[in-house]
Amino acid sequence: MVQDTVAKYQRVSEASAPPREIELTAFGLVNRLLAEPQDERRRVKALGKNHELWSLLVKDLARTGNALPAVLKQQLVALGFWSMQYSVKAMCERLPVEPLIEVNRNIAEGLRAQEAAPAATPLGASIAV
Repeated sequence: MVQDTVAKYQRVSEASAPPREIELTAFGLVNRLLAEPQDERRRVKALGKNHELWSLLVKDLARTGNALPAVLKQQLVALGFWSMQYSVKAMCERLPVEPLIEVNRNIAEGLRAQEAAPAATPLGASIAV
């Protein structure tokens, strides 16, 4: 579902929105879903979307054409694996979602901070959806 959402935003905004803005939108959507008061079904769905978002990002980070520095890629991949694992564990053990929201918020803040540096490569600049 996040992949569908990202794909829709990518198609609609290809001419006007840079990849970084698409990433910010995706993190914002997932965080809103995670933060909403929810029954168990909606909670699991939100956690699944968080897992899907990070899965897409990790896939892109692992591509040989990703231009981010190797150390940063490694750190983001490790964070992505943690986020995906925590999402699954939170589904099974009813763990709080706040750690995921905080990680996503921190990544989004980092992306916003890079907006002043136009030469910087967005996190998932080449996500193939």
